[in-house]
Order: sequence, then structure tokens, then C-alpha cells
Amino acid sequence: DIDEERTGEFFNGRYFPTKDIKKIEKIFPEFKYRMEEIPDANEIYFKNELRKPEGIIRQDNITIFNLAVKFIKRILPAKIRRLLKRILKIFNVRESPFVIRIAYGCNQNCAYCSHLRAIGPYRSKQLEVCIHEFLQGIKEGYKIFKITAMNTGAYGLDIGSSLPDLIKHLLNKYSNVKFDIEEFNPLYLVKYKKEMYELCKSGKISKISAPIQSGNERILRLMNRYYDISELLRVFKLLREVCPTLETQIIAGFPSETDAEFEESLRFIIDVGFDFVYVWPYYD
Repeated sequence: DIDEERTGEFFNGRYFPTKDIKKIEKIFPEFKYRMEEIPDANEIYFKNELRKPEGIIRQDNITIFNLAVKFIKRILPAKIRRLLKRILKIFNVRESPFVIRIAYGCNQNCAYCSHLRAIGPYRSKQLEVCIHEFLQGIKEGYKIFKITAMNTGAYGLDIGSSLPDLIKHLLNKYSNVKFDIEEFNPLYLVKYKKEMYELCKSGKISKISAPIQSGNERILRLMNRYYDISELLRVFKLLREVCPTLETQIIAGFPSETDAEFEESLRFIIDVGFDFVYVWPYYD
């Protein structure tokens, strides 16, 4: 779907698109269960990821407990690791957050991104579906929930809701939890700055990951991204006061980017004091 003409040069078989994954039924009509009957996944499986970011700047805030668990898992035989996992489950100790994907597709049109052709327009999950998944995570003993999508900040715009409203609904169901917010487009971070500040201040947000992609206004305009650098810096510094972990992403080497413009990205990162920065090289 990203480039059907090029794909046709080396592949002429059947396929189903990610933006309409239910079309898999036409290829496998004998399946006992239909795709629409399968609930969304609530964990991310990294072992088979195709490519990791080439550059990562990181200042770890990993707890001693997490380090100990990772070390033990690495040195112990498989049977003992499985036993440890059962023990952790008994005491409701979870190493990773419970993932709730709150939307599919995307409503932005970033100049460098080809994903939109493959994932389609933005579709928010209905509120009751998100709440159902949240309560399932509570039932399984999770205390940290990762809220994710291609663009989490746009949640609800197509169904008369919003991301802050969603989080408040979840907290009304069970309040002794924290949230990691992934892929928070700066456009919506600015839009909901007051609500997010209050949620962070109350201790309910443990991490916000908001990809700036550049710290230079000209490059951001070329990228078709949020380009008010001064306003974005104010919002990040405001959240820095109350949010335990702030992450971002930048793209290095966007067409026509100068060394001086890239230095502006670095200055922005330093001024905010991000805990974690993904650095992606630009690819044609």
C-alpha cells in the first residue's frame, strides 16, 4: 500500500492491507475465528523487531528491582525463569506496562512519512472498548498502563471525546494507576497542556513521549509538523516540572538541513532536559 507499483516488481501474490486487516478472511476462509473476533493485543513483542534506532541518547531511571529482574532472567535456566514469572504474577508484580492502543491510522500528513498510505485515516477506539481493556489489565494486576497509537493526542476527535477525557474516565474506574503516554504529537501536547499538567502534577502520568523531530522552525515547516518552537519549549519546560520522564524523537539529516539547524535540535533537547531521545537518520 505504501508503493504498490514498486511492490509489483518483485511480488505478485495475494496480500491484505494493515488499514483493513479483516481482508485476511478472503485469503484464509477456513479460519475458525474471524479477525474481528480477536481482541487487540495488550503487549508489544520486541524480539522480532526488524530494525532498532541507530542512535539512542539515554539517561536511565531504571529501578534496582527492574535491573535485578533483568539480570536474573538472563542468567537463570528457562525452567527457573518460568517459575520466577509465576511468582511475580502471584504477587501482582509486573515488569512491563499493560498496553492499550486507543486508535488506528493517522490524521496528520507529515512530509517524510509513508505510513499513512498503509494504515489509513484516524479511527479512535470507542470509549467503552478502551475501558474494557483497562479493566482487564487491572484484573491481571497491572498498575502502569501504556497509552499508544500512531497519534495518541488526536484521540476522540472523530467520536466527540479527547485524550484527557479518556484518561479521566479510566481513573474514575480505578485510580491507583499511572499512565505512560506514547507518540504524543506536539500539536496536541500544546492543545492539552493544562490538562496534562494537572494529570502529571497529580502523579497519574509517569511518562510522556512527544516526538518533536526537529528544533528548527524551517525544517519543521518542511516536515509539515508543529513549528512554534518557542511555545513548544514553554510547554515542555512546564511539564518538566511535574512529569517524571519526558522523551522525544528527532530526525537527523532531513533534506536541506544545515549543521546550524541540527544544532538547534540539540539545544532544544538540552534546554528541556529530556530523559530519553531517539535519533533517527533520514531515509529517502
